[in-house]
Order: sequence, then structure tokens, then C-alpha cells
Amino acid sequence: MVSELTNSISNFIDGYEKSILEIASDQPVKDYYYNSTSFNDEGDQAFRQHLKRYMNIYDSSANIYFTDSNKIIIEPHFDEIFDLDVHSRAWYTEAMKNPDEVFWSPPYIDAQSGEYTISGSKAVMEGNNILGVLGVDILLTSLTEEISKIDLGYDGYPIILDSSGLAIVHPTQSGGDLSNFEYVKKMLNDQNEKNVLKTTIGDEKSVIVYEKIPSLGWTVGAVYNLNQLHGTAHDIQNMIIIFALIILLATFIILYFTITKMMQPIHSLSSSMEQVAHGDLTVHIDTRRKDEIGELAQHFNKMIDEMKKIIGVVQSSSKQVEDRSHHLSALAEETNASSSEVAKAVREIAIGATKSSENADQVTVSSTKLADKINDMTEQSKALKGITNEAHSINHEGQEKMNNLLSSFTNSKEELLNMARSITSLEEKIHAIEFVIDSISEISAQTNLLALNASIEAARAGEHGKGFAVVAEEVRKLAEQSAKATEHVKSTILKLQDEAKVVVNDMNEMQDTFKEQEKVVEDTGKLFKNLSTMIRNMENTFKTVTEEIDSIIKYKDRVVKTIEEMSETAQTTAASCEEVSAASDEQLTAIQSVAEASEELNQLSAELSKTISKFKIQ
Repeated sequence: MVSELTNSISNFIDGYEKSILEIASDQPVKDYYYNSTSFNDEGDQAFRQHLKRYMNIYDSSANIYFTDSNKIIIEPHFDEIFDLDVHSRAWYTEAMKNPDEVFWSPPYIDAQSGEYTISGSKAVMEGNNILGVLGVDILLTSLTEEISKIDLGYDGYPIILDSSGLAIVHPTQSGGDLSNFEYVKKMLNDQNEKNVLKTTIGDEKSVIVYEKIPSLGWTVGAVYNLNQLHGTAHDIQNMIIIFALIILLATFIILYFTITKMMQPIHSLSSSMEQVAHGDLTVHIDTRRKDEIGELAQHFNKMIDEMKKIIGVVQSSSKQVEDRSHHLSALAEETNASSSEVAKAVREIAIGATKSSENADQVTVSSTKLADKINDMTEQSKALKGITNEAHSINHEGQEKMNNLLSSFTNSKEELLNMARSITSLEEKIHAIEFVIDSISEISAQTNLLALNASIEAARAGEHGKGFAVVAEEVRKLAEQSAKATEHVKSTILKLQDEAKVVVNDMNEMQDTFKEQEKVVEDTGKLFKNLSTMIRNMENTFKTVTEEIDSIIKYKDRVVKTIEEMSETAQTTAASCEEVSAASDEQLTAIQSVAEASEELNQLSAELSKTISKFKIQ
């Protein structure tokens, strides 16, 4: 309702605003500006007729006027208008400041009529030039009377306030200043365009629904007595409850008879389905209904007929399957026994062939080794023959190198001394490692102790400590492993220390040995001379040995070829026997699977026959 009030006021003001914009842009006002020079001249009279027509159309207008600050025309005319200083009037100054907009003044009491009036003014433009200001005084009597006549319902009444709190429309205080009232202050200070205010007016609790018109600065509201609203709301609520109960009762009665009628054939169908569930397929539903329940009964009868056919086919098939499965079981047992005997014979043949192949392989390997040895002898004899030819020159070079060896012994002594120093340094580092190993052993012992304490605490924690107990046990095992590894490393280091001492002793002994070797080298030089004589004798002997080896090689090649052929034949026989044995095993396994499947098929056939016997189809 408040929105309707606001729309009525906006429509009222918008109508006059459009009329002001229209007359301000008409040619007659410009003709008056350019043609009229004095009161009641021809230009003045022509424009005054135009203003009278406006007054006749818009009956709420009290005055309409135009001024360019030098001359002024008003309809209806009164002489005091010529004494008016327009520069002191807001309708003139504000229109000049904002020439593109219509300015609306706050409500005021008209001096002539004594009624509340508002003034709307608009600058008259020609291009960018302002010719003057056109204004209209609009009486609010017709608007307030129309607003007051609107029935807001629930004994509510309308109020209209301007921006200063002046009551434009009020049932008892119209024209009064209400700005001191608390509820008026809240409404005027509210930044929302629409709102609802609960307040106390007089001694009565009230609700004010209001809406603002920003272009005018007005607040339009509807005031309702809160108790009256509550009483009306209770009456409406009671009526709604009564109507709802009546509707619910009628709905319940209709649904009861409808559902009862629908459930009877469904109960019959349910009873028939229960008989089918117990194996009775002789049931049949007789119905003449054409609705969905009738279709359901027909589909049910059709389902029973199809089930009878299926059960009959299953019974016949079950009997045939049972007969065939017994026959298959007997064949499988016979085949299984035969296959077992064949597989056993093939395994024995395969074992013999494999053993023959292995023996042939051993002979082949032995003959191959013999051939390799003979070939090696041939090569060695040839090489030795060349060696004896070079032995003389090498013997001479050996004597020279013996002399060089004597000189190298001196350098070797120095290197031995350096090696002795390095071994001594290694022994010191081993002592340092032994200290570190002792520290690791102590840490492992402490870790083992901590793991033991953790296990004890986990045991105290009960079920919640099981996971932690497992972790503690693993830590304890790792600590024990670390301790064992540390002991092993420690023993290894002790062995290294012992071996280092042995190496030092060996180095000392080696120095003594070097001294003895110097003497031995001198003696070796003498032996080289005797060696030359022996090499010449060896040349004649190797010539005879080479001729004998060539004869042996010819016989060796024949023997190796015969053994290789025997080995290949034995391997082929063994491979064939293994394939036959594998095939026999697979066949035996397949036959056993067939026998097992046949036995399962017998059991399933018996179970199927037992299940089918539960159904009654005749």
C-alpha cells in the first residue's frame, strides 16, 4: 500500500513536471520574451491566453508565471507581482543554477488560498542561452484529499512528511511540525529508501511502513495499530486453520476410498505371488480391469506361463545332463588309468635317453679336452722350438740383465724402507680406528638399553603401546646387530695390527734376503753359460717329439668326430622323450580335470533336479 501511495504522488508530480518541461520549451514563451515590452500589450495578452489554457487543463495549479528578471507575467494576474524581487526567490535562483532540471520547492502555505502549495520551476532555454524562468504553483489539496481517501486496511492511516518534518498529510496534525517526535526523527535520519519502524505513538504501539521520494525529499508512510494487526492476523490464522482442517478431512476421506479400491486387486496379486514364491506355478489371476493393475495381472499370468515352459525345459535338460555326466565320468576314469601307464613308460624311456645323452656328453667333453691338450702340445712344441733358437741370444741378454739387476737391488732397498714407514703409519691409523669402534660399541650398548626401557614403557601402556613396542624391538635388534658388527670390525682391526707387525718383520727379513740375492745373481750368471749347452741338446730332442705328435693328431680327429655324432643322436632322443613325457603329463592333468568337472556336474545336476522338483506346474 505504501508503494501505491508513493506511485500516486510520483505520478502526480511527474505529470506536472512533464507539463512544465513542455510549456518551457514551447514557442509562445519565446514569443513573449521577444515581442512583449509592457504589461497587457499584444505579446502579453497572447501568452496570457496560453497560460490560461494550461490552468484549465491542470486544475491543481494555483499560479503560472514567467520572468526574465526584467519583466514578469503571472496568471491569474495581481499588481503586487511587479514589486517581487525574483532574485530572492529560491524557485528562480535554483532554476538558474540548474537550467536542465525542474526544481521543486518545499511545501509552503500559499498567501492567497491559505493552502499547502509546492512550486516547480524550469529555466527557459534557447540553445545555450537562458531566457528566463517558468514556474507553476501547485496546490496539494487535491493530492492530500486523494491520499486521505485511500483505504490502507487494518484501520491504518497515511502520513506524508517533507524533509524538515512538516506534516503534509496527517489525520490530526496536517500542516504541523512533527520534527520533534522521536519516530519522525528516525524516519528522516534513515538512509534507506524503504523500511519498517516499530514505535509508540501516543500510548499505542504502532508500526510505520514508509518509503521516501528522493526527488521531493518527502517521506510517505502508512501507520498501523500493532494490536489491531495482531487481532486481524489471529482471525486470518484461525480461518486458514479451519479451511486447512476441512480440506485435510475431505482429502483423507477421498484417499481412503480410492486407496482401498486400488489395494484390493494388489492384495490379490500379492497372494498369488506368495504362492509362486513357494513353488506353485498353477496359480492364475482372472481380471477384466483395463487399467495399470489389469495390465500388471496380465503380465503376471504371462510370466507364470513362461516360467512353466522354462521349468519344463530345465527338468528335461537336467535329466540329460545327469546321464551324460555319468557316462563322461566313466570314460574319464578309464582314460586316466591308460594315460598313467603311458606316462610311466615314457618317463622310463626319457630317463634312459637322458642318461645316455649325459654319458655321451661326458665322453665328448673328455675327447675335446684330449684334443685340446694335443693341440696345446703341438703349439708348445713349436713355440719351444722357436724358444730354443732364441735362447742363445736371450742367454746373452740375460747375463747383461743380471748386471742391471744388481744395480736395481740398491733402489729396491730404498723402496723397502719407504714401505716400512707407510706400514708404520698404517698401524697408527688402525689404532685410531680402534678408538672410534670402542665409541660405537658404547653407543650401541646405550641404544640397546634405551630400546629395553622403551619396551617396558610400551608394555605399561597396554594396547596403545603395541605399535611402539614393535618399533622398540626393532631398535633393540639393530643395536645388537651394530654391536656384533662393531665386534667383528674390532677383531678385524686386531688382525690387521698383527698382520702389520708381521709385514714389518717380513720387510726386515726381505732386506736380508736382498743381500743374499745379490750373491745368488752372481752365481746365476755362471749358470747361464752351462744353460747354452743344454739348449743345443734340446733342439735335437724336440724335432723327434714334433713328428710323433703330428701322427697322434690324425687319429684324434677321427675319434672326436665319431663321439660328436653319438652325442647328437643321444641328445635328440632325450629331447623327444622329454617332450612326449611332458605331453603325457599335460594329457593326464587334463583328464583328471575332466573327471573332477564331471563329478561337479553330477552334483550340480542333482541339486538342480532337487530345486526344480519344488515347482508345481500341473
